[in-house]
Parts: sequence; C-alpha cells; structure tokens
Amino acid sequence: MPFPKILLFRWVVLSGVFLFDQGYAQKLNYRIDHYGTEKGLSQGSVLAMLKDSRGTMWFGTQDGLNKWDGGAFTVFRPSKKKNNSIDGIEIKKIIEDEKGDLWIGTESALNHYNYTSNNFKAYTITDNQGKTVKSEVFPIKAMNGMVWYWSALEGLVKLSVKTGRKYLILPNQSFKTSYFRTVNSTQFDKQGKLWIHSSDAIIRLDTAVDKKYSIEYFFSDHPQNKAGKPLEIIKILPVDQLLWIATSEGLVRFDYSHNDIKLISEFEKDKFINVVFDLDTDGKGNLWLGTEKNGLLRYSIASQKFAQIKNEGFLDKNNLYINEISQVYVDYDGIIWVNTDPYGIDRIQILPNNLSSFRIPFPKDFPKQLLNYSVRFIIKDEKKQQLLLGTQQSGLWILNDKDLSIVKSFYNDNKQYPLPSNTVRYMKKDSLENLWIGTSQGLALMKGNTILKLNNSYGKDAVLSNFIRCIEEDRESMVAGTEGGIYFINKKNYRFQEKVVLPNKRISLIKKVEEGKYFVGVYNEGLWLLESKDNFAHFTIIKIIQEGIPICAQLAKDGSVWWIGTSKGLVKYLLREKTIQTFTTEDGLPNNFIYACEIDKKNNLWVSTNRGIARFDNKQGRFIAFNLNDGLQAYEFNGYSSFQTSDGELFFGGVNGVNRFYPDNITKSIFTPDFTLNKEENQLFVGNRCKGFIDENNQYTRPLLEDKAFLSRFKPTLNDIPNFGYSDKTVWLMMRVMNLADRQWLMEIANSRVNEIDLFVVENNRIINSKKSGDHYPYHLNTIKDANPIFKIDMIENQEYVIFLKCKSTEDLKFPVYFWQESELFQAMSNRKIIWGIYFGFIFLIVLYNFFLWLVIREQSLVFYILYVLCFGGLQAVLYGFFYQYVWSNSWLNDRGHLLFLNISTFFMIYFTIEFLNLKVNLPHLIKPIRWLSYIIALFSLILLIHYDWYSNFISIGLTFFLLLIQAYMVYNYVSRNIRIIWLYALAMVSISIAAIIVALKNLNVISAMNQEYYLMVGSMLEIVLFSVAFGDKLRRSQKEQQRQQMLRNEISTNLHDDLAASLSSLTMFSELNRMKFQKSVPETSDIFSKISSRSREMMRQVREAVYDMNPENDDSAEWIDRMVQFAKETLGSKQIELNLNIDESIPALPLSTQQRRNLYFFFKEVINNIAKHSEASEVKIDFCLSSSAFGKHGKLVISDNGKGFNTQDMHQGNGLLNFQKRAEALGGNVVICSEAGKGTKIELNFVFDNTGA
Repeated sequence: MPFPKILLFRWVVLSGVFLFDQGYAQKLNYRIDHYGTEKGLSQGSVLAMLKDSRGTMWFGTQDGLNKWDGGAFTVFRPSKKKNNSIDGIEIKKIIEDEKGDLWIGTESALNHYNYTSNNFKAYTITDNQGKTVKSEVFPIKAMNGMVWYWSALEGLVKLSVKTGRKYLILPNQSFKTSYFRTVNSTQFDKQGKLWIHSSDAIIRLDTAVDKKYSIEYFFSDHPQNKAGKPLEIIKILPVDQLLWIATSEGLVRFDYSHNDIKLISEFEKDKFINVVFDLDTDGKGNLWLGTEKNGLLRYSIASQKFAQIKNEGFLDKNNLYINEISQVYVDYDGIIWVNTDPYGIDRIQILPNNLSSFRIPFPKDFPKQLLNYSVRFIIKDEKKQQLLLGTQQSGLWILNDKDLSIVKSFYNDNKQYPLPSNTVRYMKKDSLENLWIGTSQGLALMKGNTILKLNNSYGKDAVLSNFIRCIEEDRESMVAGTEGGIYFINKKNYRFQEKVVLPNKRISLIKKVEEGKYFVGVYNEGLWLLESKDNFAHFTIIKIIQEGIPICAQLAKDGSVWWIGTSKGLVKYLLREKTIQTFTTEDGLPNNFIYACEIDKKNNLWVSTNRGIARFDNKQGRFIAFNLNDGLQAYEFNGYSSFQTSDGELFFGGVNGVNRFYPDNITKSIFTPDFTLNKEENQLFVGNRCKGFIDENNQYTRPLLEDKAFLSRFKPTLNDIPNFGYSDKTVWLMMRVMNLADRQWLMEIANSRVNEIDLFVVENNRIINSKKSGDHYPYHLNTIKDANPIFKIDMIENQEYVIFLKCKSTEDLKFPVYFWQESELFQAMSNRKIIWGIYFGFIFLIVLYNFFLWLVIREQSLVFYILYVLCFGGLQAVLYGFFYQYVWSNSWLNDRGHLLFLNISTFFMIYFTIEFLNLKVNLPHLIKPIRWLSYIIALFSLILLIHYDWYSNFISIGLTFFLLLIQAYMVYNYVSRNIRIIWLYALAMVSISIAAIIVALKNLNVISAMNQEYYLMVGSMLEIVLFSVAFGDKLRRSQKEQQRQQMLRNEISTNLHDDLAASLSSLTMFSELNRMKFQKSVPETSDIFSKISSRSREMMRQVREAVYDMNPENDDSAEWIDRMVQFAKETLGSKQIELNLNIDESIPALPLSTQQRRNLYFFFKEVINNIAKHSEASEVKIDFCLSSSAFGKHGKLVISDNGKGFNTQDMHQGNGLLNFQKRAEALGGNVVICSEAGKGTKIELNFVFDNTGA
C-alpha cells in the first residue's frame, strides 16, 4: 500500500507535532559479522529472529526455519516423507514458552516445536465448514498454558495448549502484510496490556477485564478513537509508558498517558530518517531502528540523540552489507541482529570506544587506482591544528584536525607530479619548520605549500640511494637513511653531499642520541651506536643489538632507558649498566615485530605491532594488548607511523587508517587474568585457577556484572579442581581469561553428570554469548557430540574475557574445565573412546567367559556374578554419560540411573557372596541380616523409580558401605578360621573397596577430585579378574578334592568288598549250614542261626550298596534310577500294592554326585517303606520330572498313594515323616507333605541336580 505524500503535513497540522533538533550523531565502535547463504542460511530474507533461553539463535526465512548453534545452521522445512515436520515454509514469527519450547507462525499454521523430541506439531486453521485452510499466523506470547496468536482468518486468538481449545478474542480485526509491513508486531507491555497491530488501527486491550470495557483505539477512524489520525503503521513497540511507532516518515513517539504524539524525522541536521522498517529496544534506554536507506540507527531516549551504523561503501568485513535494514532484533545479551535483505544477517556487537579511529576521507573523484587507506607517517601541526598524513600509495594529505575535512592533498596522477613517489615512507620537521618528505623514490622538501624534489646522485645504485627509510636532523645537515647507506643533505642549499656512511648497508633507523652520537639500525644486523667528532669523516661503531631490524627508539622520561622496537621484540637498553632485556610474545606482546613506539606522560610505553597496539605498564611490569574490539583500525600497523602531541594525544597509523587517543582516557580493564590462552597451546587445564560459590537461595539467574555483592561472593577454589560435593543448590564459577590466540576455543567441562550448565561469556563488561548444556538438555542439540558439556567460544585475539558458569546437578558437582583447540579435543575424545572401549570389551569378555563356565559347572553363584558384572558395567556407562549419549538422551533416568545400577549390582553381589562363600554353612547367622539388607536395597531402588532427590546419593553410598563392613567381617572370620576360599575374594573386595572409597572421598570433596573414573575403572577390572580367578581356583580345588575322595572311595570299596563282604559271605554260609544242621534236632538253635543268616544277608546287601555308591565308575551311571524303581517294586509288591511310574526320559542320563545320589536314594527308600508299612494303600503313583532354569536343572519327585492318610498336624518323630525334611535339606531342596484322613498322602520333593561331586 503506497504512503500518502501529504502524511508529514497531516502530522504537523493535525497533531501539533514538532521536530527535534537532533544535533550531530554520536559515533559508535562496533564489530559486524555477516551470515548469508554462503554460510548455511537457507535464504537471505529473514522475517523473524529469536535467541532462546538455551542461547541458540533461530531465524525464520522465506525458505524455512533456521537454527544456528554458533557454528552451523540447521534448516527445518515441510516434508511429506517425514512425520512431525513443520507446517509452512515462510516463517512469520517465533516465540518461546515457559518450558523452553518454540511456537512458530508460518503462512499456513501455528507450529509447536518440542526441544526434547525435535519434532513439530501443527495447529491448523479451519473455515466455517470445518475444512483446514492456510492462514498467516503470528504468535504473540505463550504463558500459563495459553498461547496468544494473530491469525489472518481468525483474528486475535487464545489457544489452550492442554486441550487445544481456541478462544476468539477479537475476531473482526484484520491485518494484511505488504512490502513495508511484513510482520504483525502485536505484543504485551510490562503492565500486561496487549497492544494490537491491525491494518487500520492500534488497539490496546486490557486482558484482565471484560473485553467490552477494555478496548481502546488509537490512530484510527473508529468512533471511540482516543488519539492520532489514521496512519500506515509498519511496527509498534511499547517501552515503559511510551509507544514507539515505525512509519514511512520516521519514528513516532506516543505518550499514551498524556495523548502526546511527536514525530522524529531527522537523525542529523537535514538528514531525514524516512522509512523505518523495524525497531527494537536493548533495555538500556536505546531504540534500534532498521531503515530503508540509512542503515541502522540507535536512538537514545534520554538524550534524544542518534548514532548511525551504515555501509561505508568500501570493502571491509566490519561493515553493514547494505543500508536497507528490514528486520531488527536485540537479544538478551545486547547483541543486535539485522536482516540486510536479501543478503542475510549482520550480527553487530557494540564495543567501548577505547581507541578511536579514522581514515582519510578521499573525495569521490579520487582515482581508484591510487586509493589506499594505509597511513605510513603522521605529524600534527599544533599551530595550524592540522594533520599531515603520508600514505602507502595515495600521496600526502593535510586534514583539519577538528572535523577531518581535507585541507590540501599532494599526489601524482596523470596531471601533476608534486612528489617523487606516492608512497611516503618518512616525514621530519626541522628546526625551521620545513617538512622533509622521504618516499620510496626520493626525498622532497615542503616549504610553505611548495614542494621541492631533491635527487640523490651520489649513490652507486640510484634506486637504493633514493629509497628513503628514515630522516634525522643534525646541526648542519639532514641525515637520510636509505636502502644504500646514510646520506647527508645540506640544510642551506638543500643538496645531497658526496659523503656517505655505511654505503653497503640497508638502514632501518637513525636516531640522534646526542651531538656526534647516533643509533643506527641495520637490516638484520641489529642496532649500532655510531660516534664521530668530525662530522662522520671518521667514526666508531659499538654494536648494541646483534640481530634483527631496529625500527623505532624512544628515551624514557628519566633518561635512564632506551626502548628500541625491533623485528624480534621490544628491547630495553639500560644506559648505566649497558645491558639489554628483550620482551617478546612470551611476555605478553601481541607480536614480536614492533613498528612504532611512544612514551606517555606516565612513562608507560605504547607500541604498535604486526598484531595490534600494546601498552607496557611500568608499575605492573606487564603488557596490555588492544584488539579490534577496542577500536583498532586493523591489526596491521606501519613502521615509523606514530606521533605524540604536546598534550599527550597519541597517533598510530596502520593499513586501514589511524588510531588516536589520550592514554588517560583508556578504560580497558587491566585485571590480572586467572590464566592465559596462548597461541602455542592446543590445550589448557584450568584446574583451580577460578573462583566460585554456592548460591544457597538460588538467587541469581544471570551474572550481575555491576552488582558488587554478586561479584564479592566468588571465592578461590581450594582443591585441584572446583568441587562442591553433593548439593541441590546452584553453583557459580568465574574465571578471568586473557586470550592471545587468533582462533576459536572449545571449552569442556569433563563431568557428564552435570544436569544443567549455563555459560556466559563477558567481554568489556557485556555478555556477548550465553549457552546451555547438561544431561537435562536434549543430546541431539549438542554442538559437539559428546556426553561432557562442550561449548564453542569465539574470542578475539589480545582480549580479556570473564567466563561465568552457572551449574546445577543432583549428582556430584565437580568441574574439571579444559580449553581445547578443535583437533586436540577430537583426538582426546577419540582416545577416551578407545580406553572405554577396552574397558567395556573387557567386561564383555569376562561375562562371556563366566557364562561358558556356568554352562559347564552350572553353579548358581556364577549367575549372580555375571549379573553383578553387567550391572557394574552399566553403572560405569551411566556415570560417564554413555547411556545419555547412546541410549536415552535427556531422560529422567539420567538423574537416578547410576544409583539404580549401583543398587542392583550391590543386590547381586550379596547373593553372589552367599553362594560363593557358602554362608549357609560357614556363617549361617549372617544369612538373615544380609538378606534383609538386600530387601532394603531392592525397596530403595523401587522408590528411586518414583522419587529421586540429591540426598539419594548419600543413602545409596551408605548402603554400599554397610555391605562393605559386613564383607570385612566375613573376611576377618574366614581368615581367622583359615578357610582358603576367602583370600582371592578378600583381594577382590579390597581392590573395589579402595577404588569406591577413593571415588566417594573425591565426590565428597575430601581429597583431590581428578581422574576418579580411572580409579573405579582399574579397581573394578582388578576385582572382576580376581573373582574370575577365584572361581577357577574354587573349581580346581573342587576337582582336586573330588579326585582325592574318589581315590579314598576306591580304597574303601575295595576293602569292603575284599574283607568285610567276604567275611559276611562266610558268616552267611556258616549260619545257613548250621541252621540246616540244627533244624530238626535243636529248633531253637536253628532259629538263632536263621536270624544270623538273615541279618548277615541284609548287611551283605547294605555293603553292596555302599560299595556301589563309593565306586567312582558309578557316578555317571544311569543305574541309580533303576535301583530306586527296583526297590519300590520289591517293597510294594510284597504288600500287593500296585505301582504306577511316570519318569522323564532324560532323568536316567543325568549324572549325580555321590552325596546327592545317596540322599535321594535314602529319601526315596524311607518314603516307600513308610507307605508299605503304614498307608494301607492299594495303589502308589510315582512322577519324576525335570525342568531347566538359569540356575541349573531342577528335579521334581512326587510320590502319592490312595491310603488312609493322616492329619499333618499330628506328625511325630516316630513315624519318620519329619526325617523327610532333613533329607530334603541335605539335597539342597524342600519337601511338601499333603495328606488328609481317608484321602491318601502326597509327598513332593523339589531340588537342583548337583553333579559337582561330594
């Protein structure tokens, strides 16, 4: 929509607006970085910008949503193939809600971006028929579970996030975008009132009361319009009690409390603002205006003055891309982001004006081939208040010192040749106020406004002898140092003399020390002192400096020291001692090549170098370097290019202009840094070179740079690293850093257990960067993909920074801080992965080994041990961020996962100990308390799943240490009883206990907190190895004992068979013969022998069974089940009791240990005998089945009859039923007896097959 031409007239006549007298614009010092499509931005027209609470920048373009993490762009576009993608390609506006999620308006819909899932959810618009239609959406604010937005179709809407229900607030107000008006700027003020930006009005809505009485109209044709005439409004911005309006005629100030409207149309006298596309506030009393033709304007509300940032029309990185600014956004760190449509984004940081700079204002018709801003020499004529500037290839320029306007210029072009060369190397005013000009092609003399060229015809090589490097004045002559020696010029006739000194030397410096004495700098041969009493007809040489290129020299105020600037550093020459001291980059110089030097009134030395300006503070004995942030014209300066006025103002010339300043006005901080980042370093460990405090009341959310109370709370950290133990409070760290390296640094906090960490980088007392990280932060959003928080920090060279870290964690609060060069960090990360890969590979191999061992020996303790090792490996993986990195990202398990794995591993360690050490036999009184401990640990683990707090760490550590005490008691008991199995167990427990104690003491800040992961890693590896060795030793001793018992059994069975069995056989035969002999004659005697024979046969049968059981050859035999069946058949058959059998086919093939076979056989016999004697049954059923589990093969033997039964409450020792329980326990199982009078009896035995031997 075109703007009315009579708009300004209407404002003046109808509203009584007057124009402010703005005066001259203020000068700003700033740094600009440009980001366009060449750096990854999806498109150059940026409509929306936001820095979220995590420090990430978001840019909405006409080609998608862009996320910038400080290093790279990620672009989100609609996708039919990807679910949960953004709906809409043209991003209109971006806001953030209380949870840190984003709400994005597009040309199609309202989108909700969930940080955790990295997905979008669209809230579409429907028409009257319920069909989904596209509509431009501008979100306004998200608060209290409601999202306010403006829709082109719906009007002003309030959306409930929970229910999705919409509340239409103003359905009839329209807003249409145009070339000038691209974004709806509706927003809330600080009082909670909503200022609505519609097409034909500004509306104020009090959302706290009924809308019928809360609507106010401004700048409209509405009957209830309260102030202002209809106006094409581009943007609105409420600030305090004022409303600022961007228009096509400039900036409108509306004081709505007094209905006072004023138009501000000029930013300088006779310079009109014209179209204002956008505006924002920095919260410090300034407005930032994006204009159509005048670049970026800063307006101070208090002083009512402007400052301008614009494209200067020359190729320079520190320059606005163009002067048309379509969008302006000031983030909460005070950084200004502008869209130079269609070229992308300019990022602007406002810097302090330490070193002001200027360049020669070459006229527009100046020949482009001659244009060069490099200033090689400076002289200020204080009488005329003029600056004389010699340039690299643009000649000599004389400027008015007040306004830098051009007074006169001298340069060679096709029309005039006033100078020997356009490259002015040196200038010197003599005692008669004549100006001597040395160029690369000869010498010239300026008398008044006339320049006389002087040719040197005495040199062997005219090119070298006319290349003037430096000029000095002697009593009768001017002395010129050239590329071909030293020449003398008569001051009266202005002619070169035939005399030449050092004709074959390249002269870099001539400085008069006193009459007849000169310092002479010789290229790459150092500084010489030349002394002559006859005007250099004869002279002596003393070599002061042996190497390098001397360029400048200054005598200290007290006359005791000469300061000499060379190509190899700054040299301090003590006159009395005749000694030198050299300062280099190792002492704080920004660069070793010194171009010029000046001594200020306080005797501090200022030097320009190949990398900026530096000041040497004589009192502190240290250098303070200045950089682009301080206003340097550039890093590169020029030799000899410096000047000091009588009132102390300093000038230094460089490749992009001149820096000028008064040393006393320099406000650059001179704090002593906690550490320095040097060019030569690729890694720096901060250690305890920082300060910190615990914010007990969680009082601070951001560093308060001007608050002395806040800064005074920081105290030195006493340990080798900052370590605050366990706390639920916020911890603050502060470190002062001097950066001397021209590169990006990566800052790593080597603790993956920090939940939330906020980084604030402060430069010149302003926050320039803020970022978030920690394991409560989605892993996929980390710029550097690692479990440890890692931040990219852009720090410019020779700049002091203060870095703040705000941290919270429910785990240990330790902060090993490192600064890395990128390649070194990635190498360190790779090395760490290799170490942890070895560790987890070791865990895997140990588990695999013990699993196969379990397959062989089927020992239950091995299962507990394997589970313990797996859980302990899981504990390490959680502690050091591998689960966060690879499994569950920012899950709620990050807080408690380490305790869950610790508790579960402790739980399995308890049951492993019970089985491995056979506590049921050796320490039966400990079984109950240690099991109760396992129940408490299991219950605590369940509670952790529901509720977790920081003190849970202490509970878990306490339970673990209680187990260690019990284990210590067991070790003592076993050692005192000389039970050999304890030794390897004890060594294993000592190794892990020492590691655990060390780690706990580190976490509790009792001892040094460094490298705790390696203590636990080594301790656990040693423990695991020792336990595995203990299993092997136990198996070896078991096999050895089995062999010994087998030998003993062989011997006993042989003796039984050969001696006792033979004797019983003889006795049986003898008794049988005598029974038959006395059967008729003496029946009583025959009966006695019959009993003896019967008893001897029974004893013979028992001896045969004993011999069978003791014979090792029968250990793997399947006959044991046949013997049981045969016994049942014989015993029950004698009582005419029917026998039914159901035996698992695989049971006969199972070998049994001798002891288990005997116990099972005796149990079976006793049951069968009891049935035969007491049950009065007619039928007996035997079921014997087999099942498998992780603990081995389980047997289930069920023997039931249909006899008379009995009441189980009346069981007594006499009937032998209680013996079943003892036999079952001896089998390592349990027995259940079910019986009821008249309904038979059922006896069930459950046990685990044991084939490990007696």
